[in-house]
Amino acid sequence: ILKSGVQGSEVYEKFWQTILNGELFRGSVVNKTRDGSLIHVEETVSPFMDAKGSVAGFLAIQRNVTDRKRAEKALQKSEARLSEAQRIAHLGNWEWDIVSNSVWWSEETYRIFGLRPEEFEATVEGFLGSVHPGDREIVTRALTKSLKENASYNLDHRILLPDGTEKFVYEQAVLVFDDSGTPARMSGITLDITERKRAEANIQKQLSHLRSLRDIDMAIASGFDMRINLKTLLRHTTAELGADAAGILLLNPTLNLLEYAAGHG
Repeated sequence: ILKSGVQGSEVYEKFWQTILNGELFRGSVVNKTRDGSLIHVEETVSPFMDAKGSVAGFLAIQRNVTDRKRAEKALQKSEARLSEAQRIAHLGNWEWDIVSNSVWWSEETYRIFGLRPEEFEATVEGFLGSVHPGDREIVTRALTKSLKENASYNLDHRILLPDGTEKFVYEQAVLVFDDSGTPARMSGITLDITERKRAEANIQKQLSHLRSLRDIDMAIASGFDMRINLKTLLRHTTAELGADAAGILLLNPTLNLLEYAAGHG
């Protein structure tokens, strides 16, 4: 074995100690060939003894696994890049084995749902347990429809994290069929759209506020009936505040009393 410089001296010390003690060695090492290139080797070294029980020699079987190691490293690098891309995009992927009712989530899917693998019951029921109770029925109906009609599955819905945080997600999936044409798996993605939903709600709130101001301005400009103007103001005020009803009392300076002027709701 030519030292490659990749592994520490303890690897070689253990190797020689094992076989010189007459014990079988199995392991993977990085060797250096005579031309200086590095190769990954899986080897089994078996000592054989002389008549006195001393180590007389070794039988070594080596297998060059350099190509496999390179492929494994490339796969790990690719998976790391995919995981990072999913983290940045807040996009996870998942699979549901319909036959065994087992669910697989990517790392980002776990992050979106605020769960660790050991905290998740990897079944469709476990997934539904994380869906917001108010949306659980529509998600169940969408899944059932997909299976019955052999159709794709896609919808927006809310999820509830263990700490009570509410999120919005978009999910899209396709069915994978077995040789008999029966749905065997569902493969899909989960996209965290919470920020988008909040932005949309904020825009709608601002548009509603602008419409209210416009209506109030038009009411004031169209006439001087104080009661009509006050009712218009109250209608939009209750809508903006989410109140059930509101009223206005005006001071009668002559009687020094508050009098009902207008109300809504």
